Amino acid sequence: LFERPRGGERAVLVHLLLNGFEGEQDLGEFQALAASAGAERVALITGRRQAPDPRL
Repeated sequence: LFERPRGGERAVLVHLLLNGFEGEQDLGEFQALAASAGAERVALITGRRQAPDPRL
């Protein structure tokens, strides 16, 4: 009837860097953690903020 894509764990990874925190090496660890959980990375989105914003 209908073709359906195979199931699986696909993920868009979102990594936010905050000033004053070391985040460059965290990005590699973050990606490795997602991969070890079985997620297939579809996209990676990164951003920077001056400080955490509780509204977001």
